Amino acid sequence: MMFFPREIDSSIMGRMADMNRAAEAGAYISALSLALTIPDACGLRLYPDLDKKSGERYAKWFDEYVARWDYVESPEEAAFWDAAGEPKPRAAYFNGSDCYQLRCVYLHEAVNAPHMERGKTPFATIQFRLFDGPGRCDHVEQTTSGAMFTVPPESGENVTFGEGRQSSTYRLDLDIRKFFESMTRGVTRFLEDHPDMNEVECLRKNIFYRPILDFRKVE
Repeated sequence: MMFFPREIDSSIMGRMADMNRAAEAGAYISALSLALTIPDACGLRLYPDLDKKSGERYAKWFDEYVARWDYVESPEEAAFWDAAGEPKPRAAYFNGSDCYQLRCVYLHEAVNAPHMERGKTPFATIQFRLFDGPGRCDHVEQTTSGAMFTVPPESGENVTFGEGRQSSTYRLDLDIRKFFESMTRGVTRFLEDHPDMNEVECLRKNIFYRPILDFRKVE
């Protein structure tokens, strides 16, 4: 008898559903790991000309579909400063570059401390928090370590974090439930604009391009 395996939905919406199931089950490490990869997949579909620039397309997608909707109204404590000690406004207190830097260290090093020496984020740590009820605890706080980080010359920038101040590094606390909700809304907006980008073409044509096949018998 011929047996056909079931396909595990690996489309963008399938991955979002899996993220939400993991969060509902309390598997927050898994849910966050999956959530941080969503801008990779969406960004590659939307900006194929940036296929060699993963960080750029990731940040561009996140800024367009998530940050400018849910991370613009900065918490009262948020105050960023440039190398000369002057206020430096940001369009969003948590933007695509911040999220990409977190994604890199969280997925590849299992930590939440971005490499500030690269000059891509002002945050020394980005921590998610979970409460019994609706937390909405997003919070930015300047650290007092006195640490100084210089952007490497190859970046093309001439910036030193911490110059002229005790410290210009920051800690960012984010509500993890809000983050999952924001990612869900961002993907919904993205697919409303580009409904054909839920799946890549090869997944539609060939079952062997599905990452997971389910051969278990259905009772």
